[in-house]
Amino acid sequence: MFLASKLKETTPLSAETLVIYTDNSITLQELLVCLHLYADIRDLWLAFELKKFFYVIRKIFTDGYHEKTVTKPGMVD
Repeated sequence: MFLASKLKETTPLSAETLVIYTDNSITLQELLVCLHLYADIRDLWLAFELKKFFYVIRKIFTDGYHEKTVTKPGMVD
């Protein structure tokens, strides 16, 4: 975030530039592997969230949406 606040251009940074900004603490190959892993994890998360979303939508339309009533100890339903 700090680095992003100092940049004036809104064009994406190249992978080579990111390696230079890290003071060459990672190689270009390591950066690309991390980016691919991030993309895979993001896709899996998105697929999971969409599956969960559609499950909730399906439950609403098939069962109807009813909030569970919270009963306090000693209350009779």
